[in-house]
Amino acid sequence: MTPTPTDYIVLAYLADGPQYGYKLIEKMTQDNLQSAASFSVPNIYTSLRRLYRSGAIGMKTKKIRNRPDQKIYSINDSGREILAGFLGDKNIHNQKSRFRFDLLFLLADLTNPTAQELSEAVSMRISSLKQDLESIQQDWRDIEASDRGLSRMKEIALRHQIRFLKGEIDFYKKLVRELKD
Repeated sequence: MTPTPTDYIVLAYLADGPQYGYKLIEKMTQDNLQSAASFSVPNIYTSLRRLYRSGAIGMKTKKIRNRPDQKIYSINDSGREILAGFLGDKNIHNQKSRFRFDLLFLLADLTNPTAQELSEAVSMRISSLKQDLESIQQDWRDIEASDRGLSRMKEIALRHQIRFLKGEIDFYKKLVRELKD
């Protein structure tokens, strides 16, 4: 099994102790993980099923009257071995960023948008990036103000995201000026 980024996330959280699936998602959200990694509830459950089938995690079922069974997941030695390979995983290091917005430019020769239309689309992208930036900066402020505080590694991740978004915003602002000329 080739682990996905979501698999590594799930394994890392299970390494902290057995968890219910919904508790994993709660913790990931509380830790603001979605600002660094795209994950969804269905992806987490898909990862849990895949890791269970591969033997990387165990699962115990807790029966509750008049409710669906609750599943408690735990990491095992195989899962710890997979997690130990995370830092050296070439699939993680070699991942290429795919900039979906760049499709607008890559398809421009086929769709023939006007400079005004491109400028408006880029302005919408800037607005979206600014919202993302404001959200991450607010998350940072919220974490600093909370009892949890901000670990050194979380600070590094947030600084990276902020710097990346500011660079994207600057690039697109210059592009809007170029399109107007």
